[in-house]
Amino acid sequence: MANVNNQKILLQQLKRNYNLCKYCLKRHIPSVRVTHISDQENCFICHGMMGNIDIINSKILSAVNNAYEFDSFLIGATIPTEYYEREDQIRAKFKIRGKENIKIQLIRELRKKFLKITKTRLDFLMPDISINISIDKNNNVEVIARTRPLHFFGRYLKKHRGIRQKQTKCISCQGKGCLVCDYSGLSGYDSIEGIIAKRLISITEGQSPKFTWVGGEDEESIVLGKGRPFFASISNPRNRKVENNFKFTENGIIVTLRRKSDNVIGSSLAFITKIKILVECDRALTKSDIENLKVYGGSIVKFETKSRQFSKKIYSLRIQKIDSNRFAITVITDGGFQVKQFIGEREYAKPNISNIFDSNCRCISFDILDVDIQKHFF
Repeated sequence: MANVNNQKILLQQLKRNYNLCKYCLKRHIPSVRVTHISDQENCFICHGMMGNIDIINSKILSAVNNAYEFDSFLIGATIPTEYYEREDQIRAKFKIRGKENIKIQLIRELRKKFLKITKTRLDFLMPDISINISIDKNNNVEVIARTRPLHFFGRYLKKHRGIRQKQTKCISCQGKGCLVCDYSGLSGYDSIEGIIAKRLISITEGQSPKFTWVGGEDEESIVLGKGRPFFASISNPRNRKVENNFKFTENGIIVTLRRKSDNVIGSSLAFITKIKILVECDRALTKSDIENLKVYGGSIVKFETKSRQFSKKIYSLRIQKIDSNRFAITVITDGGFQVKQFIGEREYAKPNISNIFDSNCRCISFDILDVDIQKHFF
């Protein structure tokens, strides 16, 4: 009873010294019933901000309804520091401790109203949409909404030569997304990356797709088998309710995609690649040359570039002679195997075919016959 009486006394002191709205009064004396306050706009602490909660909520709904698909949300707020300072002034004067501050009360009220109207759920960890309201000292409100990225795992088959894997970045924004590139971050859509990005943007109405490729190939290579794996994520999607699995074909590229629950790929993704390489040497090959090369199945190839040294294993090696100085070699190797270095064209590899044959050899072309991921993150 004594505590209730103390709260009533505090209520009278606050009313006598300050003009406060019902929200700012209730925040400091939650156990006492606060009667209707007529002058909400001239509240000493919030200058009428708390009395505008319904208006603020309407602005939030206008910004996100019919613009985004979401089942969960989180609302945050940025308010002027003057509001905290005036609140702290009162609390210091009347020794008020342990009460929620104005920002917490504002967010709680907004979340409660938003949840009731939208019939969605509040999610503090992984909300579909994050909404931040920014309020200035004149109580003008800006609403910024962003949705959680969507993540995909996919594979592509490449049946036609002459299409590169990666797209160059938009020169205006360097991949961040801008009006020039329609927020794709790309210079166009004439690569495998561009083709897939364009489709993801279309079905999700998102922005700035990002890709992690499980290996790569030359522009003139084809990709067969199950296809080359890749991971993709797209930012700020307006449409979240896309199919879990879908497939499309464009310009000889066959793409399969499926939704992933998160973007965990792992620090290193081990994979095995089956490659067919067409090689030409500057002299006629003998039967002995072919036999000498066969013994390297099961061997380790050491590569060296300007920046690093690394090794890859050849698990199997098959050779098919085409004519006097050309042959096809089919290898199953660790992912990241440097084909042209192994032939002996670029930088350093030991062993390499040019050294084995004691002849200058060139890679005419190479094709990816299959790619297998050894560790799964999905």
